[in-house]
Amino acid sequence: MKTEQKGKLIKINIKDIIFIEGLKNYVKIHARSGEKIIALLNMKDLEERLPAGEFVRTHKSFLLATGFIRMIEGTSCTWTIPKKKYPWAIPTGSLS
Repeated sequence: MKTEQKGKLIKINIKDIIFIEGLKNYVKIHARSGEKIIALLNMKDLEERLPAGEFVRTHKSFLLATGFIRMIEGTSCTWTIPKKKYPWAIPTGSLS
């Protein structure tokens, strides 16, 4: 996938992706390691490339890896990462 640095490609293991945040014509991929990768790609194109059933679009700007979902309550998801608590509340506009 193309990144914010011209000519740079980064291989990302799908199992390492926690969630993806849409930023207009870019996406920010949040990895298990804490790394954040910005790529020139829109949410729709990325959603089509990801394996079916492994990610859920909880909001127009967020795709969340289903393996990390612990609970959906009201308008946000909570999830767990081994040995860490990730400091994000993901909106669930399309699930409520």
